[in-house]
Amino acid sequence: EANLLASIEAKRQSLEERLEARRQEVEEDCRRKAEEGQAKFQERQVRIYAQTQDWVEKKLDDHSKFQEHHRNSVQGGKDFMKARSKSMGDLTKKAQEKWKSNYDKLMSNKNQDNNDLMQKHENARIRTEERMGLKLKCANDVHSFHETKHKTWGELQRRRITEYKNQQDAYVQALAIKVAEGQAKAKAQYDGQMEMRNRRQQIGKETLALNDRAKEGFLRIKAEPDERKIVKVMSELGFNMPKLPDEDDEGHEEEKK
Repeated sequence: EANLLASIEAKRQSLEERLEARRQEVEEDCRRKAEEGQAKFQERQVRIYAQTQDWVEKKLDDHSKFQEHHRNSVQGGKDFMKARSKSMGDLTKKAQEKWKSNYDKLMSNKNQDNNDLMQKHENARIRTEERMGLKLKCANDVHSFHETKHKTWGELQRRRITEYKNQQDAYVQALAIKVAEGQAKAKAQYDGQMEMRNRRQQIGKETLALNDRAKEGFLRIKAEPDERKIVKVMSELGFNMPKLPDEDDEGHEEEKK
């Protein structure tokens, strides 16, 4: 029993020593992993801060470049608009002066034409008043002996009216002839189309009838042993009976070979 108790006690002490060693190893491993994790976290934070710092510096640099480019563009646009407004002002002024000169010239010509026309009308009025005392009508003396006796003015009117009526009659006649020609042409075209259509229908009908007769004749030929009836049927269909070679002709051909 003493040996057993001593053995059990020795095993217990050995187990406690191993457990203590294992506990110390686990604690050392946990402490080491915690230190490594903290170091990795700090390294990651430093790397993130460095990347953030680089990104911020790059953004600030790009923004400063954009602002510089924007200021230059705005200033360039203002300078361009100033130069353009100055050049456009000169061009507009020159164009306005040119338009003004052309307008004044056109108005001067128009006023001169109006004055000439009014002067022409005034001269015509003066001539009319001067001729009114002569009692003339269409350069003819309406109170003369010739106008009263021969009625030259009325005859002239009648001739002109007759010519106008003849002209209208000739125009209507030509138009009627043209319309009649068009209608005759259309009717001829329609008749030709209908004739062509009837011919096609007739040809199709005859073709179908010939096909039917040919089918019927061939069926009769197949069932007919008499050669004369076969020849008659083919003659009715418009075909010639093929001639078979004779035995004498075959013998001559063999001798020639």
